[in-house]
Amino acid sequence: MQAQIVRLLADIQARRGLAYLLISHDLALVGGLAHRVAVMYCGQIVELGNTDEVFARPAHPYTQALLSATPSDVPGERRARVLLRGEPLAPIDPPETCRLCACCPFAAPVCLGRPAHLQTFAPGRAVRCVRFLDERARGARTWVQA
Repeated sequence: MQAQIVRLLADIQARRGLAYLLISHDLALVGGLAHRVAVMYCGQIVELGNTDEVFARPAHPYTQALLSATPSDVPGERRARVLLRGEPLAPIDPPETCRLCACCPFAAPVCLGRPAHLQTFAPGRAVRCVRFLDERARGARTWVQA
């Protein structure tokens, strides 16, 4: 039934030139219907971009964790998982620094040192990750897992 509804929405979108705002935890649904995606964590957009690019090369650790948890289309395929640790942040009075820091497998002192702002790092792509942006600016080999 869900697949029929998604096909109907996609058909209507194509015929009428419509745009949808789709809010979902179902990444397969998002990947099949959305052209652009905004990934949110604890009330903030942490990554933004073209759906194919974000799904192929996620820049934020939360996006990586979400995508690594989705089932594979290939039977028996083993994927590397990005696992978050500890307890998620309580959304009451969140810090100005990274909200994922307590759970992030890549957290470093720089993550708590300054506010985390959503910043563009490529045309049409933005991320809210101090460490990713710092290492990218230095030309360091990226720490982000694919």
